Amino acid sequence: MKIQAEIIELYYATGKSPTLVNEMLRKRHPGMQSISRKQIYRIVSKFEAHGCVTDRRKGSSGRRRSARCDENISQVKTIIEETPKRSIRKVLSDMNQHPSKSSVQRILKFDLKLTPYKISVMQHLKESDIASRLTFTNWVLEHDDILDSVWFSDEAHFTLSAQVNKQNMRFWGTSKPDFYEEKPLHSDKVTVWAALSRHGIIGPFFYESAGETATVTSDRYLQILSKRFIPALRRKGHELNGVWYQQDGAAPHTANRVLTWLADTFGNRLISLRTDIEWPPHSPDLNPLDFYLWGYLKDRVYTPPPSNLQELKTAINREIRNIRPDTCREVVRNFRDRIQHVIEKKGGHLEHIL
Repeated sequence: MKIQAEIIELYYATGKSPTLVNEMLRKRHPGMQSISRKQIYRIVSKFEAHGCVTDRRKGSSGRRRSARCDENISQVKTIIEETPKRSIRKVLSDMNQHPSKSSVQRILKFDLKLTPYKISVMQHLKESDIASRLTFTNWVLEHDDILDSVWFSDEAHFTLSAQVNKQNMRFWGTSKPDFYEEKPLHSDKVTVWAALSRHGIIGPFFYESAGETATVTSDRYLQILSKRFIPALRRKGHELNGVWYQQDGAAPHTANRVLTWLADTFGNRLISLRTDIEWPPHSPDLNPLDFYLWGYLKDRVYTPPPSNLQELKTAINREIRNIRPDTCREVVRNFRDRIQHVIEKKGGHLEHIL
């Protein structure tokens, strides 16, 4: 059962590549025989249909009564037609009968032939943004040796309400919707900073003042870098003269005193706005924390739902600690693939790259 769980984890971390799944499994378990693509797809299909990989009927006798009866199918169809963005949890709460979550998933997928499309929130790319993305991606291709030493960084908000989790924003339909949505919600939250490289993850570190969540300022950002990030790098055995550091162009990141400190610490090994190697604006699809880490965490820290901010912070810490170093290596490899895709799309956003 442990191997099946690892297959599920690696399948999504490697961009749904059975070949890479086998490579990573052999690294973790030397001598292990390859698993066929068909078997991997069968395990993944069972997980997606039932939410688990165990044999749910093992030890039982006779055929169970199916919750996918005409009455339940009709009721789910009515609810979804009225509100296509209804979550499965809320569909369950609206039903007269209460089948299992997996039964509702099977009704949506197999009986109603619907697909949960993720709502994308992207900023419009100007011509200058596209040019910047192409300049950066071509530079990476020419200097891809930096991928062994670059640390990508970012911040994210995690609210106490799971409703704000953009990873849970789905639109049930037979075709991909042609709209984008960002819904402002107000809830208690924590603001998290982390850095990711092929060597692992440093963080999470929380922006706080007197024990309360604080806004991101250049002073607080500099405190995290100098008092938390650099000591953690040294504990991991990294020499600063061999480390590259990436950040986006947020105002607290590009304040003069921050950039001066970064230049003193990393020299010209900086990828940021207002540096020799510029990070392209509006490019979360290229940052591993945006396209992998935050979504991975937000899919997990709300199960079970935290009742206070301390429980939320504990869940974030726990889930980051559970991420394997070889998963980080696969994520950085995925970044390298995305660089190539941006060039193929002539600088455009990567809407469907996993």
